[in-house]
Amino acid sequence: MKKNQDNESQPEKLQLNFSRVKEIIDILQSIFTIAAIIAAAWWFFFQAEALPRVGISHSVNYYKINDDWTWVYVSITLENLGKRPVNFSSEKVWLQKVLPIDKSIKDRIEQNVSLISEKGRLGWPLIGEPYQKEIDIDIYPGESDTLNYEFVIPSYIKTIRLYSFYQRQGSNKGWRLASLYDLKD
Repeated sequence: MKKNQDNESQPEKLQLNFSRVKEIIDILQSIFTIAAIIAAAWWFFFQAEALPRVGISHSVNYYKINDDWTWVYVSITLENLGKRPVNFSSEKVWLQKVLPIDKSIKDRIEQNVSLISEKGRLGWPLIGEPYQKEIDIDIYPGESDTLNYEFVIPSYIKTIRLYSFYQRQGSNKGWRLASLYDLKD
């Protein structure tokens, strides 16, 4: 009779062992799943760029309207070079007169006074009013957008400095570019 009881407990032991193995496999599967999720997140985090990257380029065309005025047509291309969408919230675009040299700058040169500000820039005089407004432009990775501006400036101006700044939404930072252009007759 004892032999019969031992035979009956054998399937129970096997069933207990099988249950235990199944529990261990389930636990290991959960651990591997969690490890795979963590590894994927780690890979994604280090593959993705933390900050957006934007390229800016300027293009200027100009036409003399008459002896007194020149029309300046500015195209600014913003290109998303990164892997994340970029949203721009504001823009500032303006022209500055470089040549002929302004009297205030000429006087400072003659008086041997430094022309360079604390920020390392020379304060060229503005030509007219700058474009400055709130915008809402989204540019996705690999895409670009071109924005156009028009200025009418005195024809005696021969060299201009074009400055542009585009602010990123939710930040006081952004992208800027300054370019010099000779306006030949």
